[in-house]
Amino acid sequence: MNLQTYQNKKVVIMGLGLHGGGLAAAKWFFKHGARVIVTDMKNAHDLRISIEKLSDFCDTYTSIHPRQNVNPIEYVLGEHRLEDVKTADLIIQNPGVPRESEYLVAARQADVKIENEVSLFFLLTPHVKKIGITGTKGKSTTTMFIYEILKRVYADTHLVGVATPEGSVGFFEILDEVIEHQEKGMSAPVIMELSSWQLELLDQHTSSPDIAVITNVMRDHLNRYATMEHYADAKKNIYQYQTSSDSIVLNYDNQRTREMGLAGVPGQLYWFSAENQSPSRGVFLKREDTRSSICFSTGQDVDTVCRTDVLRIPGVHVLQDALAAVTVAKILHIPDETICAALSAFKGVRSRLEYITEIEGRTFYNDTTATTPDACIAALQTLDKGNKKRIILIAGGGDKHLEFKEVGQVVTQHVSALILLAGTATPLFATSVAEAGFTKVMDMANSMQEAVMKAWKHSKKNDSIVLSPACTSFGMFTNEFDRGEQFIREIERLRDSNNTSRT
Repeated sequence: MNLQTYQNKKVVIMGLGLHGGGLAAAKWFFKHGARVIVTDMKNAHDLRISIEKLSDFCDTYTSIHPRQNVNPIEYVLGEHRLEDVKTADLIIQNPGVPRESEYLVAARQADVKIENEVSLFFLLTPHVKKIGITGTKGKSTTTMFIYEILKRVYADTHLVGVATPEGSVGFFEILDEVIEHQEKGMSAPVIMELSSWQLELLDQHTSSPDIAVITNVMRDHLNRYATMEHYADAKKNIYQYQTSSDSIVLNYDNQRTREMGLAGVPGQLYWFSAENQSPSRGVFLKREDTRSSICFSTGQDVDTVCRTDVLRIPGVHVLQDALAAVTVAKILHIPDETICAALSAFKGVRSRLEYITEIEGRTFYNDTTATTPDACIAALQTLDKGNKKRIILIAGGGDKHLEFKEVGQVVTQHVSALILLAGTATPLFATSVAEAGFTKVMDMANSMQEAVMKAWKHSKKNDSIVLSPACTSFGMFTNEFDRGEQFIREIERLRDSNNTSRT
């Protein structure tokens, strides 16, 4: 598709937001000459930061490219208008806008094209090799593992979609460069982390990545999807439209992904497993006395890739992410020595069970991206196994209609004191812990400052103080990264206070 296609076309950006997605889309269509309408249910005051950034970009771009045919951006804020979506040439749907929105329904009835950042990326880059990773847990770490390996082989490898406290590289931010590489016939792949909502629109182009990875499918996002089956179906788009020359990598240890593979897939199926010793084809662990090795099976031959002790990050969940990444590397025929060097160099993803510091014998971990009970469970089991310390847990927050029974049982087994942040899911969390027989300290906090102070009060030397909420950040924080940054700031304040009291 020629990019001149968008010149003077009416493009409606549904959802400007505060986290960059809508902003990047508006910038891209502006510089390609579209008539951009930005519409958001938030008002101008709430969106002022994003609006200022977009205005500054448009002014700068226009001054640098005075002969470029561009159109001023129109804003419709505090509402969406049916006349805008019904008369658009294209709508860009951003994360906060559900597929069932009455405005999107009206647009579909009017035969208006609807895309999100991923579906448009696939549409415009059909000849670029794509490696897509999705899953309930572990997709960011798996994506970063794969990038760490492949960047040693492909200098121009692109990484997109991984959320970090500094923000993430979005699809619109790399789109022009990737299109240019496509036109030049360059072979470097694009490694992309994909959420379920991003995958929702791939069906309209019958597109899937050349190599697809699903780390696992667990209960999550039931505030967006009516059932687990609907959520799992969104994940399936990552491989649904592959051909026989493509590859799908699935977790044999997760029931839902195992069922997906056993039901049949269009691409070549590879498994990864930390539990099953002999998958038909894929990567597994070979355990020998006190050590274990990562092995790759072709179904006929077995290749020992490296020892697991090259990994610098503890935890079975991290090991599974590494196994998924090794599977992708073996599909691409990456040498074992390159794989091992990359695994040993990887330090982890920020805000995912991230070690922060130690103060007077207490260690602090930031696991703010643990927004589901399963993620919190993984953190507690990893820390208790690795450190043999008492755990003071800060948890709680917004509800995604998830089940808290199991996390209540795990908290009862591993946690010495529980500090609960206020939120719509917190009563459910507290009830699950009480019903599991938790008899230790349980306290409430209405701010991160209060939570950290209470965690410190209930801690003693050799304890671990962990932020692993099992819930969303909605309400008290801007997003999960704001929650984590506030946690770190309060730790720094605590350190300064303790240093002052000793002088």
